[in-house]
Amino acid sequence: MEPYLRNAHRGVWLSVLTFIALCIPAQGARYYLDSTAGDDARSGLSPAESWRSLNKANATTFRRGDELLLKRGGRWAGTLQPQGSGTPEQPIRLAAYGEGPRPFIDGGTGPAKLILITFAPWLIAYVIPAAIHSSVVVQYQ
Repeated sequence: MEPYLRNAHRGVWLSVLTFIALCIPAQGARYYLDSTAGDDARSGLSPAESWRSLNKANATTFRRGDELLLKRGGRWAGTLQPQGSGTPEQPIRLAAYGEGPRPFIDGGTGPAKLILITFAPWLIAYVIPAAIHSSVVVQYQ
């Protein structure tokens, strides 16, 4: 093949790959929280590497498409106030993983068990209402 044709083919393939990369949304990270077997010194990126405390989740800024997954049957004391913003196409997802009852967050006498101060969507599934009873505060800025 002539060198100029080879370079043209490379340019076409580079354009196609760039187009594909821009059109396919990036998948966010999955973070796991386990109230009994977790350890905040771990990465949080798999059930075996799960975090333990709400404080660790609260100190993390989540990005679009990320998921914060609480272990079913887990119990935490305090308030969950995760940081970060998703988009309508890629919300940040707060949900449960594993088997058993929904995760339970005991906020004590505080006004809220879950506080979301956000610029864009969070998707909440399998954590409410049993886990957080009735105290959820969502503020859009």
